[in-house]
Amino acid sequence: FAILDTEIVWDFDEDIIALFAVDLSSPFNLTISRAAFGAINFSFPINFSQKVAAKEKLNFTQSANISQNRIFVNASEMPELNVSATLSLYILNFTNPRILRDSTICSAEICTKISYSDGALIFNVTSFSVYSAEETPSSSNASNTTSGGDGGTTGTPGGGGGGGAGRTITSSVVSNLTCIEN
Repeated sequence: FAILDTEIVWDFDEDIIALFAVDLSSPFNLTISRAAFGAINFSFPINFSQKVAAKEKLNFTQSANISQNRIFVNASEMPELNVSATLSLYILNFTNPRILRDSTICSAEICTKISYSDGALIFNVTSFSVYSAEETPSSSNASNTTSGGDGGTTGTPGGGGGGGAGRTITSSVVSNLTCIEN
């Protein structure tokens, strides 16, 4: 399908893209959603005017992915989407979720939790990468330190300058085990 000679591509099994304006040569509000899994609501009007002028393809299939507990925007493929946005992840089963960016805890400078209710986590981000969530460990089982078993130093935190000797593994069980090395 084409508007102003610009091909727009999305190959999803359900309605995922809602364009709230037809004129792609001017900035417009954009929401990308997948009802079962989540949504991306861009905070500012998105400007595709350079792609439209160059008659470049707008390929949302390669540039955005929303699936179970995962939102990804390929900012290299479509840099116009590498802006702040409000993300929503649905059908989560956490008590107190924390936001992950590229599988590590997202810093407060990039991610701001807005709310979590009835399995829906809503948060703001300043730029794009891969976002997901996990249960925030309780203080009583926040980390498990591995040891050599006989007082050895293998895996104890702060294990010297040899590189890689100190590991604290934090894990959360949802439907499978996710480990994050600190």
